[in-house]
Amino acid sequence: ATSIKIAQRLVEWMSTWGLVDVWRMRHPDIRDYSFYSGLHRVHTRIDRVVCTAGLARGMTHSEYLARTISDHNPLLLTLRVPQDRPPIPSWKLAPAALED
Repeated sequence: ATSIKIAQRLVEWMSTWGLVDVWRMRHPDIRDYSFYSGLHRVHTRIDRVVCTAGLARGMTHSEYLARTISDHNPLLLTLRVPQDRPPIPSWKLAPAALED
């Protein structure tokens, strides 16, 4: 499969599951890259964080940092967690699920 077909499949998969590319959502017009291939002399953005749109709205900052010990640029994200979020209900396994 070509890289264009792979990218199209990724977009379809994300759409099917209701996921968004956090960095792209926050930076729709910026060209930045997470990897440089010296062999092919090409920059690509292959490192991504995907999540639901609701969670992505809580992201207050996202940026690719400079490479250090890897050949990939790390992606820094800052997530604001609401202080007044509703309590998480407890979950219990139904006893019938344990019966054979």
